Amino acid sequence: MGLSLLPPFRRRTARRRENQVRQIRDVKKPWENPEVVGRVRDHSIVRVQTPWDYGLETYFLDHCLGTKHFETFERGHRAFSVRDRYGVPHATILTLRPEMVSPYMGCTDLGTTQFGNVGGELVRVLQVRGRKDKPARVDYLRMVRSWFMECVGHEYQGPNQKIVDMHNYVFGDNDTDYHDLYLLDDEEQDYLGAWTGEAPEVHQGWLSF
Repeated sequence: MGLSLLPPFRRRTARRRENQVRQIRDVKKPWENPEVVGRVRDHSIVRVQTPWDYGLETYFLDHCLGTKHFETFERGHRAFSVRDRYGVPHATILTLRPEMVSPYMGCTDLGTTQFGNVGGELVRVLQVRGRKDKPARVDYLRMVRSWFMECVGHEYQGPNQKIVDMHNYVFGDNDTDYHDLYLLDDEEQDYLGAWTGEAPEVHQGWLSF
């Protein structure tokens, strides 16, 4: 989206930050063999399954997934990502396998502890997180709920969904610059420096592909 197409207040903000932001929709992202496990409207749910993908998810959403030791974390967890038609991630879904222990096992971001069959493996959803590790924006939370309840195969069991949605609306991810305008602030990456595993070269705060 060009600056001329933005509302005036957005145009001023974008110009002030023109050296700090990038239109991420057109970034070439070498996701490693993305495995699509579901589709909701014009979005895909994909498996995040390599150290590189862990890191890229952290790069765009600025949460701690990419700081984990990949092999250790994958023993009990499975991570998935809500991607739009450009391949840009908007929410990360952290799940737990049966009989496994997790420091996040007290989390129930969907409001349910039901297990669903995802790609032939039983998992339950722990977290659905957006930018800065905040609860995902409500529209992405609803996408995940719709997809996962198909994986569960029967009706939702948990608190009133409207209560969960309201919590995310009040306390959740509200980075409209990122989600709607595809602008990412280069100076506000809290976790990029802690990226472990197969990290790509970083040049002046940006990935070099």
